[in-house]
Amino acid sequence: MRAGLFVLAIILAIQAIWILYAEAYRLNRDQPLMGSTAGTIARADQERAFKAASLAFIRGDLWAESAIAYAGQIGTDRASLVDPNDPQKEKARVSMLQTLRYSPHRGDIWLLLAAAADRNGWQGFQPGALIKVSYYTAPNETALFPLRLATALQLKNGLGDEELRELVRRDIRIILTHDPALKPALAQAYKTASAAGKMFLEQTISEIDPSYVSVVRTKLP
Repeated sequence: MRAGLFVLAIILAIQAIWILYAEAYRLNRDQPLMGSTAGTIARADQERAFKAASLAFIRGDLWAESAIAYAGQIGTDRASLVDPNDPQKEKARVSMLQTLRYSPHRGDIWLLLAAAADRNGWQGFQPGALIKVSYYTAPNETALFPLRLATALQLKNGLGDEELRELVRRDIRIILTHDPALKPALAQAYKTASAAGKMFLEQTISEIDPSYVSVVRTKLP
C-alpha cells in the first residue's frame, strides 16, 4: 500500500510540475479572434504562447491561444506571404493543426485555418470545407460572423458548394434581421469579396432587405 501511494504521489508531483511549467509561459490575457487588438501581439508574447503550448503538448486550449496569437500576422503581415518558409507562419500553422487535433470543437480555429489556407495557398487543405466545419462547431458564435463572411466571400474557388452557400446565407439573414450591430461586417466583406462573392452577397441581401444593397455598395472606398 505504501509503495503504491508513493508511486501515485510521484506521478501527481510530475503532473503538477508539467502543468505549472506550461502555465508559467502562458499569456496573462485572453486574445479575442476579432478583437480590436488582433494582430498587435508582440513577437515575444507569440513565442511565449507557442512555448507554453509546446510544453503542455496535449492541451488544446494552449495551442488555441498560440494560434490566435499568430492570427493577426496571418491576415495582415504581407511580408510573411512572400516567404512560404517563414518560421512564424509555420508556427501558426502548427498551432492551428495541434489545436484541432486535441480540441476539434474549436470553431474559431477551423475558421482561422480556412482563412490562412486560402490566403497563403497551403496545399492539402480545402478552405470551403474548413469553413463548413467552423459552421458545424460554432454555428451561433456571432463574434465569428465577420471573419467567416469575409473568408467565404473571397474564396479563390468561389462559393460553388451549395451547402456552404446556404450556411453563408444564414449568417447574412441573422445579421439583417436579428443583429443589426453586425451590419458593418457585410460592407467590409463586400469590399474584399471576389466578383462572384459580391454578386452572391448582393443577391442574398436583396432577397431579405433590398434597401441595404445600395448601402453596402456606397461603403466601398
